Amino acid sequence: MCVNIGKYERLFRIVIGLILLIVSIAKLVSGAWIWITFLLSVMLLLTGIFGWCGLYSLLRINTCNIENDSNSTHKAMDVVTKNDIENAIKSDSDLKEVLAEEEKASALSASLYEKKDNAVKKQNSKKVVKKTKKKPAVKKVVKSLTTKAKKKVVKKTVKKVSKKK
Repeated sequence: MCVNIGKYERLFRIVIGLILLIVSIAKLVSGAWIWITFLLSVMLLLTGIFGWCGLYSLLRINTCNIENDSNSTHKAMDVVTKNDIENAIKSDSDLKEVLAEEEKASALSASLYEKKDNAVKKQNSKKVVKKTKKKPAVKKVVKSLTTKAKKKVVKKTVKKVSKKK
């Protein structure tokens, strides 16, 4: 069993366990509460003494703190070497380079999409201009003619358009 209860919590559990044990033995409570306080006091005393709580294990809770020894900090510093620090700095600069390249690529793709959109808009505007130029001219001529003449002009324009296609 691994310890999963910190030293202050262990002390707290032992003190509360002793108080509840005294309450149950002195019969300061009555009925079923005697047994409930007794069992609770035994559970708190055992978890406080051994430093392990089954419920904490199920919930993956660990209240142990790292001891504040001067030796433990020196040991931790020995684990980290100069090479580790240099590798961390190098990986950080590599990350910056990758991010810069990604920004350039996204700017390039955005400009390409913008150029493509502009080209499509120009093509669409040329088609619209061609269509609008033909329609008003035909409409003006047709309005000024009589009904028989209108029919002749419409037939001629339909023939011209069908020949072009």
